[in-house]
Amino acid sequence: MTGYEPRWYREELHRTELSPFVVRFRETDLWVAVPPEKDTPALRRLCQVTAATLWQELHDYILTDPRFYHSLVPYLPRFGCPPVAARMAAAAEKAGVGPMAAVAGAFAEEIALVLARRFSLTDIIVENGGDIYLASTVPRRIAVWAGNSPLSGKIALDIAPDLSPLGICTSSATVGPSLSLGKADAVTILARDTATADAFATAVGNQVRTAADIESALVFAAEQPDILGCLIIIGDHLGAIGRIRLAPLADSVPINTAKKGCRPC
Repeated sequence: MTGYEPRWYREELHRTELSPFVVRFRETDLWVAVPPEKDTPALRRLCQVTAATLWQELHDYILTDPRFYHSLVPYLPRFGCPPVAARMAAAAEKAGVGPMAAVAGAFAEEIALVLARRFSLTDIIVENGGDIYLASTVPRRIAVWAGNSPLSGKIALDIAPDLSPLGICTSSATVGPSLSLGKADAVTILARDTATADAFATAVGNQVRTAADIESALVFAAEQPDILGCLIIIGDHLGAIGRIRLAPLADSVPINTAKKGCRPC
């Protein structure tokens, strides 16, 4: 697996009462935030081991089944594939894209669930290249980064606790290394499953080449039972459906600005 970029946005201030830390293994580079009393060496070690294990299992599987990595359409993995590969493939099947479109979201949620189970966490954020798994007992505000769009860094998503746990994933044709066949500056999807949110962000993003495509792409998103909300930004145009609640960022300092997508604030 390739495509790592330095997470330059993590030099910004993280505005959260949670305790954040970074975990890296090969191309996997995570920003994790947990309650301060839960931020222990044991939790960080488990996070590191889980990230490394997921990466190694998927890497080893791809060596035996390279079509899984290269396919841009749904692909059935081989029997005995690692669970994360099966989860990626299932999410991709729903969205009509290749399995690797779901990798960041799948990793974020798998790691978050392992930590939540082991350390009884009710609040946790795991961000993987702008794709977020969020479990929260309090309202959260997620700022939206959309490259050179004049709306970039100016708006945020208000996430109510009743939406938690939630996947918040973004595809961009203008920011970051991820493949998009469209031209959108940001397509952000809310879904209960983070791998599914990731896959649909790619699927919807592929449909947006001009501002005129926003309406039809939103219609497509609204027809998908797995999508809770969809936000599309291209240039100075914006459209949203579902449980998207937008708020201005006012003059707050951007934090955790993802190479594509969203950041907790």
